[in-house]
Amino acid sequence: MTNALKVGDRFSSPYPGTVIAVLGGDGEVSGYEVRLDGAPPGETWLVPIGALGIAPPGETHPDLPCPGRSRTPPPMEVTPTMPIPLLTDELKARLPELYSQEDVPDPVVQVLFLGANCRIWAVTEYSDVAPDGCPHLAFGWVAGDFPELGYTPMDELDELNERCLPGHGFVWVDETFTPRPLSQVQAEADETRRLLRESLESGARVVVKLTSIEV
Repeated sequence: MTNALKVGDRFSSPYPGTVIAVLGGDGEVSGYEVRLDGAPPGETWLVPIGALGIAPPGETHPDLPCPGRSRTPPPMEVTPTMPIPLLTDELKARLPELYSQEDVPDPVVQVLFLGANCRIWAVTEYSDVAPDGCPHLAFGWVAGDFPELGYTPMDELDELNERCLPGHGFVWVDETFTPRPLSQVQAEADETRRLLRESLESGARVVVKLTSIEV
């Protein structure tokens, strides 16, 4: 296993293919967009770092057809994800309505999402319908390339998971998280993301997303 792949590199594990894009920012690799041998034209997969193995020259996979034949490769083994929608009724019940904590200097994070892009979403508020009419809107702090407070349309996160193959997910609920003040979550963010990255690099949680691109 390795995370030192670049565009054009071949890999053999768990299925053979070619890296067509490297994902990430700030000099950090969070995953790859790949084309698997034998996949239909336009079909690409997003995989996290640590999920691929370099292919020796000329290596092929006996379970796949020759490159160019129209057949969807078999799915990879994955860890089951949270249901869609991500925010279940139980989780929604924990979250105060939008704008109800504007005078609270350090609101409590009730739900933490983790992503295969090594982002975390610390959710403090949620409304099924926001005052401006926007549906399924969450508010909180997102730690990624540029950490910031902001709004997250939950439908967009759910759409990421809906476009994944069955049993796969791009965003999931951290079931080990216990509610705590936002300031504490922010102080722990670097360590949380480090552990998330290590988990993805080790292949402990293989997350695959099926996408369609212009051909």
